[in-house]
Amino acid sequence: MTNIFDKVQTAKHLKEREDLINLKDDWLIDTLMPSSQAGILVAPFKSFKSSLAMHMALMVSQGLPFFGYDTKRSKTLYIDNEDTDRELNKRLRNKDNAPEDLHFLTGGEFMLDDSHHMNLLYEYIKENDIKFVILDNLMTMLRNGDIIYGKDFEPMLRRITRLKLLFQDVTFLLVAHANKSAYANSMDDKAYMVKPSDALGGSTLTAWAEFMLMLSPKRGRHNDFSKLSVKARGYQFDDDLNFSYVDSVFTCVNKSKKEPDSELVEKVKVETPEEVTKESAQAFLDLAKGQGKVTEND
Repeated sequence: MTNIFDKVQTAKHLKEREDLINLKDDWLIDTLMPSSQAGILVAPFKSFKSSLAMHMALMVSQGLPFFGYDTKRSKTLYIDNEDTDRELNKRLRNKDNAPEDLHFLTGGEFMLDDSHHMNLLYEYIKENDIKFVILDNLMTMLRNGDIIYGKDFEPMLRRITRLKLLFQDVTFLLVAHANKSAYANSMDDKAYMVKPSDALGGSTLTAWAEFMLMLSPKRGRHNDFSKLSVKARGYQFDDDLNFSYVDSVFTCVNKSKKEPDSELVEKVKVETPEEVTKESAQAFLDLAKGQGKVTEND
């Protein structure tokens, strides 16, 4: 039997370890999502949370920028307990690439409160060198329909923490619904932002998470959109990111930039039939104006 105390290290050794000494701030998505941590994405329904998680998975698995933020290329496992293969096929056909390093598990069978499933997850991560795991979504991954948050969530969260500690270099993102009132509050009040406490799972879930990404749905003139806010341990993210769809293209308006992403606008024009391009471009421009990104010339 392995003696766990064989792993004891002195402070001097830990400080001087060659495999760690040259590491700088380590990000999966630069300044937005740290690597080797466990966090949550909290949003009410119709907030583009699965679209956001999917885009993160696509970009990270290819090492491509996530709306201007550099990513660390990592093999990614997306466990999707809601969408059918047909729906995922439709989404992927609207993307430029379908990378080999992005893996999907569908079917709605995976359960976080099933120790056998968690053991299988451990083996899959190990055998396939997975570095980013997305679990979409929490409420579909618990067998018990009558959930007692502290009683049911704590053992499940401990299992994820154990995997994180065993691997040391895997990032976990758990997608969680916000309560129903959060959607109405956010849509009716422009100033309202979804809070960690809005998550179904309450303080047990938010106390566990090392970083929390929250989407707040808002009404736009032509398109609804969602604003991203971040709460985390040890770092601060202040950029104002706003996500929406222009036709079938998932887009982001960054209020921190002085103008919308012109390359994205041109891409939308190329990929969109001519008869709807003008309307779509106007919708995107109106969204940008509403976020203070652009102003009209006098």
